Amino acid sequence: MIDRCIPDAEKAKWREVFTAYRAVIKVLQQKEDFTDADINDFQIKSDTFFRKWLCLAGYDGITNYVHMLGAGHIRYYLKKWRNLNRFFNQGWEAYNQMVAAFWHHRTTKGGSK
Repeated sequence: MIDRCIPDAEKAKWREVFTAYRAVIKVLQQKEDFTDADINDFQIKSDTFFRKWLCLAGYDGITNYVHMLGAGHIRYYLKKWRNLNRFFNQGWEAYNQMVAAFWHHRTTKGGSK
């Protein structure tokens, strides 16, 4: 995507940002509880990504999630809970989808017969 969408002069910067972002996300996918050293390593990678992203996208490019990484909010929650995978909500979303399908297809409130 970078090769097709980004001007040649900026391709290297975008690749650096995406490499830094992948490193951050890879750490967050860890299933085991984080040690203090793991959390410090995570924050170093987050700070690296945040600095590169800020240089590239400016303050207008700081979304809520980018802010959470750069401001240390994720680090705070890792310190408190040791792992954020316990809050993964994919099961809840699947259940919600099943309830919504029932509502929309099997009740008169959802517009069915």
